[in-house]
Amino acid sequence: MEFKTPCALPARLLGFVQHHVRRERVMEHVTPSELRTHLKTILNRVNDNREPVVVVRGKGRSVVMLDAADYHSLMETFYLTRNPVNAERLREGMRQHQSGQSKEIDVTPYLD
Repeated sequence: MEFKTPCALPARLLGFVQHHVRRERVMEHVTPSELRTHLKTILNRVNDNREPVVVVRGKGRSVVMLDAADYHSLMETFYLTRNPVNAERLREGMRQHQSGQSKEIDVTPYLD
C-alpha cells in the first residue's frame, strides 16, 4: 500500500501509521466491562506497543484509546498542515529529502 498523504508526518506518527495501516492490522475492540477487568494490561499495551484500542459502547458509540505521545504527534501534524502554504512547504521538504536533495547540518550553534 502506497501512502498519498496531504501532509508531512512526524517520525513517531509515521511509524504508528505504517505499523497499523501498512500491515493492515485491525485495532483491538473491547467492551467497557473488558476494559475494567483488564485495564492495566490494556493501558500497558496501548503505551508500550503503540496499539490503539477501541472501546465499544452502546448505541453505536465508541472511544479510541491512544498513546499520549501519538495523540500529541497527531495534533502537531494537524496544526502544522492546517495552513495550505505551510503544508506545501512540508511536502516539498519531504520530496527533496526522498530524492536526496537534502543534507544534514549541526544545529547546536542555533540552540539557546
